Amino acid sequence: MAGTQVDVVPQPGRGRVSAQLRRRPAVGLPAVIAVQGAALAVLGGLDGSPGWRAARVLAVITVAALAAWFTGRARRAARGRPPWR
Repeated sequence: MAGTQVDVVPQPGRGRVSAQLRRRPAVGLPAVIAVQGAALAVLGGLDGSPGWRAARVLAVITVAALAAWFTGRARRAARGRPPWR
């Protein structure tokens, strides 16, 4: 039949990625999130009453830890990694 072949244009990046590279755990982004969360927690704990300082620091650390955890568990598309990496 005419017109039934759909893969006329080759897909970019297919077959060029080794299996070892695909299975590599994403450690860089969660580490960056953790470092930035710690820095923001320090800034959040600089001013105010002791109770609010502690609350802000705990809130920032909790959000940063959850973001790092979810980013580490996300698939490639959710982490924003290009398909050729």
